[in-house]
Order: sequence, then C-alpha cells, then structure tokens
Amino acid sequence: MRNYLLILCSMVLLSACSANRATSASRIGLVPLSNYFVKNTVALPDEYNYKVSVSQPDFDQVFGVAATMNSSITKPDFSGQMVVAVMGKTSSQQQEISFDRATIGGKDLNVYYSVKKGSEQSYTSTALALATVPKSGSVKRANFYRDSVLVKTIPIGFQ
Repeated sequence: MRNYLLILCSMVLLSACSANRATSASRIGLVPLSNYFVKNTVALPDEYNYKVSVSQPDFDQVFGVAATMNSSITKPDFSGQMVVAVMGKTSSQQQEISFDRATIGGKDLNVYYSVKKGSEQSYTSTALALATVPKSGSVKRANFYRDSVLVKTIPIGFQ
C-alpha cells in the first residue's frame, strides 16, 4: 500500500511539472522616436489612429522627418525593429500622447499609452507618438491600450 501511495505521489508530481503553463506577456523595449510628423496626405478619420510599420517603405508613406539644425534623427532599423504609432486627429486642442510600456504575449504585441490634453491653440496640429519595438515573427496582432483599456487591435503583416 505504501508503494502504491509513493508511485501515485510521484506521478502527480511529474504531471504537475510537465503540464503546459499559460504564457504571460513579457515586457519588451520601447524606444521613442522624435522629430517625425504625419504627412498631410494621410487620412486620420478617428480621434486616435494606429499604425504598425514593419518596413521602411511602409513607414515613409505615413511619416516624414522634421529635421532641424540642432536635432538628431534616430532612424528605425527594420531588420530587427518595427515601429508603433498613435496619431491624434488634427485638432486645435493641445495634446501629448506618450507610451507607457509594451509587452509581447503569444501572438500579441500589447502597446500601452496615455494622452494628456491641454488648452486650445490658435493653430491646428496632429499629436503623434512613435516608438520602435523589437520585431518578432510570432506576433500577428497589435493591441493598443489607452489607460489600460483595449481600444484597437490591428493585424501585423511581415514582408
């Protein structure tokens, strides 16, 4: 009887150790990009619009460089990175979009951001947050969370 109990306990222990565990999201590097703007040929129909660029031509269709004499431009390296973007609709209200963090869990890239709204301006502008994240072939979707609430999911197509 004692041997049966020992064998049963061993089997339970082995099955617990080998069981599939749910994978949790892992935090990844999120590197903000500055001195870029959204080209005026890009339609921004929603209050906030989302984009994931996986190639230079895809990126260049939407974003331009706002170079000045005193600024340096960090260019994304699409061989190992992709770019995530949150773009506000053109508005006269001052807005600042900032990324909080990014995680990868299974086939999902999760991007968390927040928005600070300010006073009215005498001109219109387009709020923009751009950042690079590591490229992962297993990722199929990007989920954008504003203040930890899911607001948009878009598919990611690698070329």
